[in-house]
Amino acid sequence: MTDLLAAPDDFMLDTFPRKGRGGFYRNQAGECVVVHPKHANKVLIYDGASSLLDFGKPYQGDPIHGERGTHVHTLCGHALRGEQPPAELVAHGETLGISAALQRHIYREFIAVRAAHGIGWAAIEEPVVHDGWRVATNVDVVDVMP
Repeated sequence: MTDLLAAPDDFMLDTFPRKGRGGFYRNQAGECVVVHPKHANKVLIYDGASSLLDFGKPYQGDPIHGERGTHVHTLCGHALRGEQPPAELVAHGETLGISAALQRHIYREFIAVRAAHGIGWAAIEEPVVHDGWRVATNVDVVDVMP
């Protein structure tokens, strides 16, 4: 009986809604679960912003391209915050076919281009909800321009 009490309930491991991409709570279909701003007990189900784009879903190509894009996105996030990317991140990039030298180049050039144009940032991964379009997403970077 003690084993039964100590073990997690398997049916509870996949409970929804739960936090997902972009920090929003999501249901089983991956849709954002948004609390209505004027009515705390009213829940709205919204798609992500990419649902507004018609680019041939579901994606049929090699998933490594998305993984590489996510990796570069993560590198740029570290650059924005003035952080050095952890060694594990660089090593993971190498497993994706992005050499450490190329990762350094991307990191440095991202900083250099923004500095050359005086581009700062006000927020990173800022959650945004648009009720008219019924979408909820995160904006990667809210830039500040001179």
